[in-house]
Amino acid sequence: MNALSASRRHLDWALAALLVAVILIQDPGTVDYQLPKAALLRVGVLALLAAWLYARGPELLDARELDRPVLAYAAAGLLFTALTLHPYTSFFGRYGMYIGGLWTMLSLSGVYWLASRLEAAGAREALFRAAVAAGAGSLAWGFFFSSFVQPLSTLGSPLNYGGWLAMLIPLWICGLWRAESRRAQAAWLLLLAVSGQQILATLSRGAWLGALTGAALWLWLNRAEVAAQRERARALGAVLGLGLAASLVLNHQAVRARVAVFLDPSETSASARLGLWAGALQMMRDQKGWGAGLDSFGFMSPRYETVKFREGTGSLLLASYAHNELLQVGVTMGILGLAAYAWLWASLMGMSLRRIRESAGEEKAVLSAFLAAVAALWVHGFFNFPSLGTLAFQWAFIGALASRGAQEAPRADARRLAPALAALCLPLLLLSAWRMGRDWLADRAVRRGYLALKAKNYDAAAAAGERALALNPWGSDYATYLSRAYRGRMSASRDAAAQRGDLERAIMVTRDYTDRQALDPDGWHNYAMALMWSAHGLKEPVLDEALRAERRALELAPGLAELWHALGEIEHFKGDVEAAKKSWVRAVAINPGHRKANSWLERYTPRDAFAVSPPDLADGQTLKIVNLTDKPLRFEIERVSQGRTLYRPPEGYVSASARAELRAEPARLELGPNQVGVVRLEIERPRPSLRRRLARRLGRARAPVQDCFFVRIRCTSFDVPVDKTVRVLARIEEIL
Repeated sequence: MNALSASRRHLDWALAALLVAVILIQDPGTVDYQLPKAALLRVGVLALLAAWLYARGPELLDARELDRPVLAYAAAGLLFTALTLHPYTSFFGRYGMYIGGLWTMLSLSGVYWLASRLEAAGAREALFRAAVAAGAGSLAWGFFFSSFVQPLSTLGSPLNYGGWLAMLIPLWICGLWRAESRRAQAAWLLLLAVSGQQILATLSRGAWLGALTGAALWLWLNRAEVAAQRERARALGAVLGLGLAASLVLNHQAVRARVAVFLDPSETSASARLGLWAGALQMMRDQKGWGAGLDSFGFMSPRYETVKFREGTGSLLLASYAHNELLQVGVTMGILGLAAYAWLWASLMGMSLRRIRESAGEEKAVLSAFLAAVAALWVHGFFNFPSLGTLAFQWAFIGALASRGAQEAPRADARRLAPALAALCLPLLLLSAWRMGRDWLADRAVRRGYLALKAKNYDAAAAAGERALALNPWGSDYATYLSRAYRGRMSASRDAAAQRGDLERAIMVTRDYTDRQALDPDGWHNYAMALMWSAHGLKEPVLDEALRAERRALELAPGLAELWHALGEIEHFKGDVEAAKKSWVRAVAINPGHRKANSWLERYTPRDAFAVSPPDLADGQTLKIVNLTDKPLRFEIERVSQGRTLYRPPEGYVSASARAELRAEPARLELGPNQVGVVRLEIERPRPSLRRRLARRLGRARAPVQDCFFVRIRCTSFDVPVDKTVRVLARIEEIL
């Protein structure tokens, strides 16, 4: 009996250790930071399920209140995995899609199943300590080793880290109220202060809202206890104020700018989300309530991304997630998935609130913290996307809220069924370990290949790509990367036979990829590029096929400037210059800073229509534009890039391009023949941060930095716009 009790206790803590590891693990040798987390979660949950069935089988199969909605949600995912256009992708999931497919959903359901079978006191103890350990570790990494501009910690991105911090805030508040000694209270207050600074530094407004929701919910559920301990409430307010002050010192300009646009729908990232949500709603209408399949949002979204949306995002990447959990479920799982999702959340809230009302003391405080943490990530998920680590803890907390005391008399059928299910888990465990290990090795090979490609070591890049593709033919972008490696090796080779072999292999791998992922525009684009290189370098008549492939890519993603530019190149090589110019104009309309499209257009437009001086504009100078033709010309002046960035950064993000604001007056003008126009460019410098001002007073300030803007002067009087750019140099105070 003692041995059985020990094995049960060890399994309880094994689940807690797994959750901590999923948060903290990272592998810099992989391209996709989610892959090691996915491997550990999927294999670890299966191993724990098998062990738990052997040690505690009857208890694991005993029903809990949330089992039916959880099973309904998983069943909806299974249905839309079997009936989707991409059942392979929907089951295994593409790691770059943040939450993966059915396999990830089943792993999270397994986390719930294990946590809900913990004895209530054991669940509280194991999971609360696991969250504290994972939270303290990620905070230490984020504070000491991440950039102060936007910390990433071990979560891979500021958005994921922000969601995790939002979950931690109610847990730290709960720990503060449970602490007895002054030293323990000081430790919890320190965690709160660091978390406050870090969550502000992520600049994730969804995480801010989630943290506020979680903190408010815990304080409301424990309002009687809070009112009875006013001293701790005052200490909490003071520490949160100190965390805010620290963030303003370390991230003054970024946080201030982010707060200024907090509710502005026209702000870049906000308008991009609104456009993405509008596209998701249109997807749901077009599908008439039917789901596209788990992890299929990235295949659907490019056709719904408008030019305005692409301008707002300023990114070459396609949207792979709706940035709204409800819309993501609606697109991928349809009305049935939404119904199961609503049932799960309604059941969770009803059960949790009832259980919290019936509890008292430490049990009430911890259960309130679990519910508040779940709600915090839920709110965050309506504006961003969850990660595997945060989802694993969320489902564990849901399971802990559903857990209760051990059953005295387990059912007889459960006693007989548990060993059979445990035996079934073993081959699944071996299969998943083999599969995840293979994917992990493939991703590491691609990482080595990217480094080799950057160093122009094309032989090593091609070898690494072939190894990755052999290990995981469905890997995200493996085939397109390998095609680029072969095209690079072809360009560096002088052997005609070797060139032909490289191009044939580049064409083959991209064609095979389009057969597997027929809705991926990047696959069709790389297939077209391989065909075009073959025609351009070896004079093979394959441009018609390249044109069809590129047009197919544009059907799937009409808002990508790079695809329009590539279409123009193919049309140019076919000899259709007029069609090529129209394609390049479309590319420039979507992305005014597209260098290649602008370079092609300059070859077919009047070069001496107007002059601009000086080509490099110093701070405080004026810009002169001269009309050199015998007819009036219309001009538009705008800033199109800053530093080395071609796109406008989201407001509130500290970068070289956000250090100063450039204003051009007038933005539009018309010049008559031989007329000269003068444009004044005003540069508004930001106020130096408190840290900078203190350093200046102490005589430790470094020299001001040189910032660089690029301003485009566009003449719109011709069929193809004529562009010229000038560089504006500004000396500004260093703020980092």
